Amino acid sequence: MPMKLRRRTGIRPKRGSQGPEERATSSGRLVAHFFWSFSVIVAFGRDDLRICREYAQQRLDYANQRGWKDKQKRPSSKAHFIGVCGEYAAAAVLGRPYEFSNGTCKSEPDVHGIDVRTSKRDDARLIVREDDPQHLAVMLMTVCDRRGKMRFAGWQLYGDNRSDRYWVNGRNGWCDCWMIPQSHLDRDLTHLRQFMKGANRWMV
Repeated sequence: MPMKLRRRTGIRPKRGSQGPEERATSSGRLVAHFFWSFSVIVAFGRDDLRICREYAQQRLDYANQRGWKDKQKRPSSKAHFIGVCGEYAAAAVLGRPYEFSNGTCKSEPDVHGIDVRTSKRDDARLIVREDDPQHLAVMLMTVCDRRGKMRFAGWQLYGDNRSDRYWVNGRNGWCDCWMIPQSHLDRDLTHLRQFMKGANRWMV
């Protein structure tokens, strides 16, 4: 069952409207359903989840080979799986094929010139660290359904919203960072696509 992307909405189409716009992504495999709304939901099919698990295992193996640990000082297959799912879903939101990368260590953006931060909490805030490039865009993807759905929560530049009121001192293995509420993120994909067109030097 292929991945589907849809907008959560309670707004009915205008009279005479043909309903949602349907179009295939450039991969030819994913089908995107666009509704008038503010929230984009990505539904994973079985094949999509299998692919993400395989990629996550590759990242875990790479991390183990180099002795890298997560914040709890042990390898975390779940963290890699959620991260890959977020990137995979972000590519679907952008209407682009997912291009897996491994071991880049932040030397290049995650998905087509855009970084992706992913959380298993649907109400999560966007984490921004001091060393994140201020001119680079980042998307926040959240798990909104444990049965295989993720939500595009918004995007911004890493340099935006670096306010003292969002600053959090690190603890329990976390480094110091800003934690940006979703209400301060831009959910307009048109703005994000415009940014991508003007940031060709970052395109993968």
